[in-house]
Amino acid sequence: MKSPALPPPPELKPADQKLLRDLEAKVEKSAMDFCVALAEIRSHKDGIFWKSEYSTFQEYVRVRFGYGEQHAGRLVAAGGFVLQLEDSKSSAPRPVRENQVRPLLNKLPTKHQVPCWEQITENTTPAKLTGDIIEAEVIEYRKKIPKKELQANKRPRKAKKNRIPPEEKAREKSHALVVKLKAFAEQLPQSEKILTTLKELTALIDRKT
Repeated sequence: MKSPALPPPPELKPADQKLLRDLEAKVEKSAMDFCVALAEIRSHKDGIFWKSEYSTFQEYVRVRFGYGEQHAGRLVAAGGFVLQLEDSKSSAPRPVRENQVRPLLNKLPTKHQVPCWEQITENTTPAKLTGDIIEAEVIEYRKKIPKKELQANKRPRKAKKNRIPPEEKAREKSHALVVKLKAFAEQLPQSEKILTTLKELTALIDRKT
């Protein structure tokens, strides 16, 4: 038996198209603002912001925002690139998504990252750039860099990490849920008591015995 045909997707009116673009721009700006803020929190005065309550930056991000170490590292790296772009006084627009930054950071020496981004965005806007398009542009740009310079910039291979135990995965997911609960709890009349309870719950989640 054939499944019923789906109705055609609705056509957006010009006013709705404009509203969608405005809303998407807010989402994109907020995402990169978060990356920049995270990079600044990590580096400010040698980590004074997170060291008062947490033993590592990874623990701070995991407990406060529910992000694992790998994803947090990508977000911080993207924020660092935006800060680098601003410090260079470049007129190039900043990226709108974290994955747009990865090819630049992974394949180019630091001094070439901003010039390459300027070249990529010279005739287009970041909103139109996918990770694949940027990757292809970066590969072409790399061809102009002397091999000796690329070799000197080559990062040593990291040792493969062991798989995360199921208990640790469950712990990360639990932290992510606590972060969401905190966001709702702050709007309730008994928010102070609820947040205290959630802090105790976080301690229980981290307890390994």
